[in-house]
Parts: sequence; structure tokens; C-alpha cells
Amino acid sequence: MIEEFGLVAILLAGGILATVRFLTVRGTVSRRTALAADILQHGTVPSALADAAWTGSDYRGLDDQLDSWNVQIRALAHSHDASPFLHDFPGDLPVALAVLDDALSILLRCVPSKERPDGTRLRRLRGAINEMLKSLKKVGLSATKEVPARPIFPDRIKEYVNRVGFESEGEFMIRRSLLLAWVRYDGQSWYDDQPTFWIGKPESGTSRPATS
Repeated sequence: MIEEFGLVAILLAGGILATVRFLTVRGTVSRRTALAADILQHGTVPSALADAAWTGSDYRGLDDQLDSWNVQIRALAHSHDASPFLHDFPGDLPVALAVLDDALSILLRCVPSKERPDGTRLRRLRGAINEMLKSLKKVGLSATKEVPARPIFPDRIKEYVNRVGFESEGEFMIRRSLLLAWVRYDGQSWYDDQPTFWIGKPESGTSRPATS
């Protein structure tokens, strides 16, 4: 009788743990979906996201969203680091973070300093994206030599970009290469039809290599 009671208790505890695990995973997947939708509703390419931040005098119109996205991405990064299998659930998050990351590069580097959101706010959000990318190591993803061409910029800042340039080396290239690998791992395409190029070769005249 005691042994039967013990077995029932074990089975009950196992069932409770499995249910909690299921609900946790479902909640995380739902949060991924909601975050991606929230980002992409403001713009499906970096220039559109930057335009959505434009108030008429500066690019601080999405400051509240930037802070919220920072918190959400960090929480998701923690979940994915603890449970790497979450990366196998399909969704728009890789594309959304690729769009957001390039929009951050525009805001950090390619608009006049007096028009940018607070630099600490932007760097915190970039750090949150980096935390998510670190979790990709546990599913075997790493940066390659292939990188998407630089994004198309909002019309009003093209002249400024031509003067100051755009991030195009070092950690920036590695991060964008890893984002590209993540997007493809999820079975999706980059956010636009711009070509990719191989690090060490000029951007102009390249074409997107065939992928399986």
C-alpha cells in the first residue's frame, strides 16, 4: 500500500512538472511571437523603423518601445540560454531582431548626435540583442564569412551617412553574419532582397550565393 502511494506521488509530481514545463515553453513562444509582431508593426526594414522614430525634430519617438524591447529581449535570451531547444520553434523573431539591430546601427552612427535617442538606451538594447545571439552557440550556430549588404537608409539622412560612413567592420560584421545565420536557421530570408557579400571582398557587384 505504501509502495503504491509512493508510485502515485511520483507520477503526480512528474505530471505537475511536465505541465509547468509545457506552460513555460508555451508562454515563452507566445512572448517571442508578440515581441516580433510589436517590432515589425513599426517597420519591416530598418529605414522604416527609423522613420517611425522620427518626431519631426529628432529620432526619439520610439524611446518607450526601445526600453520595453530591451527588457523583453533580455528575458527571452535568458530563457533560450537555459533551454536552447526554444530556437527550434519557428517565428519572426530572428528577422525582427535583424531589422531592429540594423535600425540601431542607423540611430547610433548614421544620424546627427543631437537627433539620436540617449546613447545608453541604444547600447542597452544592442547589448540585449547580443545576449540573445550568445544563446545561439548552444544550437551550433556561429558567424560565417557571409554578411548582408548594408541596409537602405531613410532619405533624409542619406547625405549625412555619405559623410560619416556606416559600421562595416569588426564586431558589427560578426553580429550581422550571425543574425543572417540565425534567420536562415529559422528557415527564413533576410528582411530585404539586397545581396550578401563575403568579408574581405567589395560590396558592389556581389550577388547572393545560392543556398540549399
